[in-house]
Amino acid sequence: MNIVYTMEELPETIEKTIFLAGPTPRTKDVLSWRPEALKLLELFGFDGTVFVPELRPTTAAAVRLGSVIDNIMTGTKSYSRYAAHTYDWNKQVKWEYDAIHMSDCVLFWIPRQMNTMPAFTTNDEWGFLKGSGKVVFGAPDNAPKTRYQKHFAKLFCVPSANTLVETVKNAVDMVSSSGLSTERTGGERNVPQMIWNTSSFQSWYDSQKAAGNRLDDAKLLWTFRVGPKRDFVFAYTLWVKVWIVAEERYKENEFFFARPDISSVVLFRKAGTGVFEDTEIVLVKEFRSTVRNAAGFVYESPGGSSFKAGVDPLQLASDEVFEECGIRINPGRFACFMPRQLVATLSTHMSHLFAVELTEEEINQASERTYVRVVTVRDLLGTDVPVDWSMMGMILRAIV
Repeated sequence: MNIVYTMEELPETIEKTIFLAGPTPRTKDVLSWRPEALKLLELFGFDGTVFVPELRPTTAAAVRLGSVIDNIMTGTKSYSRYAAHTYDWNKQVKWEYDAIHMSDCVLFWIPRQMNTMPAFTTNDEWGFLKGSGKVVFGAPDNAPKTRYQKHFAKLFCVPSANTLVETVKNAVDMVSSSGLSTERTGGERNVPQMIWNTSSFQSWYDSQKAAGNRLDDAKLLWTFRVGPKRDFVFAYTLWVKVWIVAEERYKENEFFFARPDISSVVLFRKAGTGVFEDTEIVLVKEFRSTVRNAAGFVYESPGGSSFKAGVDPLQLASDEVFEECGIRINPGRFACFMPRQLVATLSTHMSHLFAVELTEEEINQASERTYVRVVTVRDLLGTDVPVDWSMMGMILRAIV
């Protein structure tokens, strides 16, 4: 286990990391809870990196800081002059901020004591991390003023406990749950394990490396997690700093949105007239919160994504057609097209495009389903059917 104390150089390479967040004693006679947490991590077999926002106990600086703390509490007049040479508040805050973003799990243990360990800084750190999906929470039953934190821990399905032993175990379980332990270096270190291990991130990162680009920094901005325990990361936004080798410059003023790839199926029937514009297309009418049209609904081809990893896009396409249109089609009838991004300036996810030419009986069967509409290409090219540009492009690519 590699222990990194405050102000010490952050490691160049990491595999799994835990940050020990919580109150720090304000007087020398109050013992820190962190040494016990470190011993528990060792007992649980944790072999990664631990960030401890306290000075290393054996250093002279730690001894001097203890004297400074005493001066703060007693109001010694020499405090401001002495503290200026022993403690840099700005550096401390930056170190904690950087270490937190480099952590796969932030362990919050709040044995709050209002006189000696009020944990005011901890409140702020908990505030901006509680919904991130990379925190565990613990507090003794008798810790004052922790009701608010406990409420949101329950609301966000944060693994919680009332003992330090259980809290540490929850942290070790969180960083071990994926079963993967991959070295990350440079900017990779700021991509949390729960994001690093998603296929959406790895496919994006593989494409960047294939182009010769380099990830020099990153910051997780938001996650959308689903499931009974909210432990499946369905979508997220990530700020990145990328060195573009072809242009010899950085791109660092953007974030990207990521979610699982989708399968889209264009179901069509050619017109007996032989006129392209008379080709019939099956669309599904659905409400989406993002829609900006007069109808208030999106019109799109059958399709969707899966919450499970490794699902075959063709099987997903077949299942979505049955679910949304009531037609079970043999996978051998699906024509496959090259997957492409849908909104490349915003989202990394792709659509795996398929097409099936239906019989008259099948298109009539689809028409009987609620919220399914059969339109012609001529309708799509007009203004009556509000399909978006990416959907229009997929339809035309599939039937031309």
